[in-house]
Amino acid sequence: MATTHDGKKTRQAPRETVTGAADRFLQETRPRPSWSVLRMPAFWVILLLAAAAILVATLTSCGRQEGKTEPSASATVSATASDTKTAEPSASAEPSPTPEESGPDLPPQVEGAWPVPWGWMTDEGLRYGYADEAGNKLIEPVYTAVQPFSGFGRAIVTDASEQCGVIDREGRLVVPMKPAFITQMANGMLSVGLRSGDGGTTVTEVYDVDGKLLFTAPDYLSAYHDGLSATWKEGAKGYLDVTGKLAIPFAGSLLNDFSGGYAIVGEIYDAPTHLIDTKGNDVTATVSGGITLFKDESGKRFGYRRADGSVLAEATFIEAEPFRNGTAIVMSNPDPEASGGTYGLLGDDGAWRIEPFAAGIRRLENGLLLVGEPLKEADYLPWGYLDYCNTALYDASGRKLTDYDLLFVQDAGEGMVSVCDGMRIGFVGADGQGSDAWPTIEGVGSLKIENGLLVGTVNGFHSVYDAVGRQIAIDRLGIDVGDGIRLTSEKAEGNIHSDLLYPVVSGLKDATVSQRVNEAIRARMGSGAGAEPEVDETTGMAYIETVDGGWAAWRVGDVLAVEQSGYWYALGAAHGMPTRDAMHFDLATGSDIALADLFKKDAVDAAYRILAERVNATITLEMEEVGYFVESVEVTPSQPFRLTSEGIVLIWAPYEIASYAAGFREFTIPWADLADVLDPASAAVKALGIG
Repeated sequence: MATTHDGKKTRQAPRETVTGAADRFLQETRPRPSWSVLRMPAFWVILLLAAAAILVATLTSCGRQEGKTEPSASATVSATASDTKTAEPSASAEPSPTPEESGPDLPPQVEGAWPVPWGWMTDEGLRYGYADEAGNKLIEPVYTAVQPFSGFGRAIVTDASEQCGVIDREGRLVVPMKPAFITQMANGMLSVGLRSGDGGTTVTEVYDVDGKLLFTAPDYLSAYHDGLSATWKEGAKGYLDVTGKLAIPFAGSLLNDFSGGYAIVGEIYDAPTHLIDTKGNDVTATVSGGITLFKDESGKRFGYRRADGSVLAEATFIEAEPFRNGTAIVMSNPDPEASGGTYGLLGDDGAWRIEPFAAGIRRLENGLLLVGEPLKEADYLPWGYLDYCNTALYDASGRKLTDYDLLFVQDAGEGMVSVCDGMRIGFVGADGQGSDAWPTIEGVGSLKIENGLLVGTVNGFHSVYDAVGRQIAIDRLGIDVGDGIRLTSEKAEGNIHSDLLYPVVSGLKDATVSQRVNEAIRARMGSGAGAEPEVDETTGMAYIETVDGGWAAWRVGDVLAVEQSGYWYALGAAHGMPTRDAMHFDLATGSDIALADLFKKDAVDAAYRILAERVNATITLEMEEVGYFVESVEVTPSQPFRLTSEGIVLIWAPYEIASYAAGFREFTIPWADLADVLDPASAAVKALGIG
């Protein structure tokens, strides 16, 4: 999938965009056959049918690595210890050495395999460690949850007591286990927010990559941009530097992240703003050319005044930012009552540099502009629409550089922007040229530069590449459930914006059984990852839905259980809808076990009544606390369920019997309660080992 070095030199002549502007992108001379995202005469049609979505991170109590999108970031497939052969332990095995025994940061090109997350069945249940891509153990499985290693060679881990720490690539603790939310930031620093009793953050400890405590910050620490982190701590608002000092005090309510050396700040929300530099200076007179924002008497629309007080642009803009080097991004709509519109780029002479037709405009850290596809009209733009629609790159002055054929564009660090055309990922510098220093990667997704490596999501999986495009690791998070049986992730079919994973089983002794199990899983869990976007002919807007999620796996005797958890969301909706789907397989035959398979043939109806009685008793007890819609339920053959060593878990989705906020309602009926109706002669009960 990665490009390789073959010694050839290539150069592509510039092409003209549809607007006639010369495209100077990615004219490479480096000796590798790297495709360049923006060098072709016309962009490839985006492969929306490709099942190449950004791998969704299953966030643990430790927090998450910085960055989106990430579609961001990496996948964590989990299974609860209660769903394994053994009972939940009181604590995990103690990870060995202390931070003082940790060695220095490992160099990116270290010999040996890059560890990727992997789970194993242990005496304490399912525990996670790290292995190479083939599943060979590299770091012992002593954690209940793990995250992939960053480009700095650090990974965030969680133990059975829900404490979190940071380890290096040899498994040594760099940051000790603590009740904390942990994030590794783009500059390598480790933010360790100590958890309060109510789930908040009391203070944040900040460590360097080697585990040295640098400083302690009050409350939550936001990400660093241009070496500064915004803080809203009462009485100490402003921006912290990398030593924890309040470098820029600012008492106003609006503090945006720095980008390209400037931050947009304001005294109150939804009011005129201005720019400050990294020293805290108001740069209106220089960077903004003396042009200031004002709001009309109705308090609804923004306009601009020149330095002499004359009006540059009347107050007709729904959104407006300070001018930066001759241009300003605004949202416009001719309807005075409209609350939404389209975006344009206004020049300091009052003329449009980009007509107000765009689905969004964003300034990238290297000064380029990311511009959303043209719309015919838009009274309402869903939040985040720019991250899902087709986009183009423009230079800072508003000159079009590419067609609207790019997806997953993001800041990559070191003055680079990661761009993807639906087939390949490349890097563009501040001059609009493709990078000679970084390779082009085959696949769909986005990458960031971390410590000399490329780290991000490619074709739905967290991946690591070296500086010449060789793939170091791909994380499909495998699980070893014993007897040589392993499961790894595959991405479900669906639209390019979705990230739905399902498991693939290997290691069964009978190839026919393996095929039967995998075909059944694929048929039920391997599709449905979002319909293709539909474009409204009136507005030009696309209706976009996504389905993201992962899976869990466990064994009960000789029954393999897999459960897929998804989250369906239509862009712009107040919230999405979570889903769960469990399947259970007899490992001897590969048969999919149905609920009725557990019971005597003449006692199936009685079994359903017992199950319903137990659920209804719980509903009665929890009625006031949960607020169920119903006083009782019936159990039918199609009832979703999960088999565990403790019993049968019956599952109702949000809105079925309780509110959305109540989430999934799960009811465990112990095997002992079903002793009279279980069929000890059935293959399913024998496989479970409960008869």
